[in-house]
Amino acid sequence: RVVLTSSTAAMQGGKTGTFIIDESSWTNVDAKNVTAYFKSKTLAEKSAWNFIKNQTDDSKLELVVINPGPIYGPTLTGNLSNEAMDFFKKLITGKVPMLPRAYSVMSDVRDVAAIHVASLENEKAIGNRFIVTTEKVHSIQEIAQILKSNGYEKVSTKLAPTFLLKFMAKFNDEAKGMLPFIGNTVQADVRNTMSTFNWKPISFDKTVLDAAKSV
Repeated sequence: RVVLTSSTAAMQGGKTGTFIIDESSWTNVDAKNVTAYFKSKTLAEKSAWNFIKNQTDDSKLELVVINPGPIYGPTLTGNLSNEAMDFFKKLITGKVPMLPRAYSVMSDVRDVAAIHVASLENEKAIGNRFIVTTEKVHSIQEIAQILKSNGYEKVSTKLAPTFLLKFMAKFNDEAKGMLPFIGNTVQADVRNTMSTFNWKPISFDKTVLDAAKSV
C-alpha cells in the first residue's frame, strides 16, 4: 500500500470567495488564477490515481492519498529553513509588519503524520482521499493574535491592504505564494477522516504555540 502526500492545493485551485472542499474536489488546472504549485500538486495526484486505476499485474498496489492544508506545528529536526517555520520565526521576531487577509483550514504536522500511519493500518482507507485539517477556518491574523496574547510582543497583528500584496507579488515570491489565498475563505469537510480513523484535530492554539516554542 502506498500513502501519497498530496495537498488541499489539489482541491481548491480555481475557486474564489467562500467555498467548501471535500474528497470529490479537484483544482481546475486551466483556471487563470491557478499557480504552478497548485497545478503540480493536482497533476501529481491525478497521475498517481491513473497509475493505480490502470494496473494490469495480478498483485496490485493500493493507494491512499492525504490532503493537508498549510502545515504548522513543532519541528522534528530543528531545521527552520522551510516555509512554515521561517514564517513563524519572522512573525516572532517582528519581521512581518503586515499580514494578508487569508482564511483557510490549516493542519498540524503531528495530525498529518498520524493519519499517514493510520492509513497504512486501516483497511477502510484503501482507495480514498483524506483531508487532514482543522474543522474550522482560521486566519494568518489569528495566528498572530494567539502569539501576541501569549507573550510574543514583537508580533504584528496589522492587516495589509490587498492591493499592496498584489503589487508586492510582482517582486516577492512569498507574497506571490499568498495570492491564491487572499480574499478567499477555504472551508473543508473532514468528517470522513474523523470517522474513518476515530480522529480529532489537535487544537489550533496548541499548533500555533507549539510551533512558536519550537522556533
